[in-house]
Amino acid sequence: AIRAGVNLIDTSSHYSAGGGSEGRQGGGQGGAAAASGAGAADRHGASERFVGRAIAEVVAAGEVEREGLVLCTKVGHAVIGAPPPPGAVSIGPQQSQGGAGEVWHSIHPDFVDAEVRACKERLGTAPDFVLLHNPEYFLSSQLQQRAPIAEAWDEMYARLADAFEK
Repeated sequence: AIRAGVNLIDTSSHYSAGGGSEGRQGGGQGGAAAASGAGAADRHGASERFVGRAIAEVVAAGEVEREGLVLCTKVGHAVIGAPPPPGAVSIGPQQSQGGAGEVWHSIHPDFVDAEVRACKERLGTAPDFVLLHNPEYFLSSQLQQRAPIAEAWDEMYARLADAFEK
């Protein structure tokens, strides 16, 4: 795509190689990790690693300058099956590939900071934009706990502001 002139690249730490519900949630990017039987930790960020390698290849070949690309990634989802990060809300059980355990999402500043740093490492370059993937999971969790809607929205916006002020 880059060689054809596409210069906006969108990925996510949550987009991964793998079948079942992970592949659907994550867009089914790649396939090597699933074929090799890689674990959830290996699949988390698989698309970012793939995109990073592709960018490095075309930049090294002189086909495009890094500054000519706009790179966007997203954070918020924890590694499937991992312990919950700070401030996490459960978004369901892991049901594909024989996995067991909860799937977590977090908008906690420490988690967001760690994920942004990990994204940069996986991409091999700093992303131009980092978006918070599915922040509405927090709101949904609050509403399921019967929190008043106005308070739930206020708390979600406060957490979002905290996550990006760090």
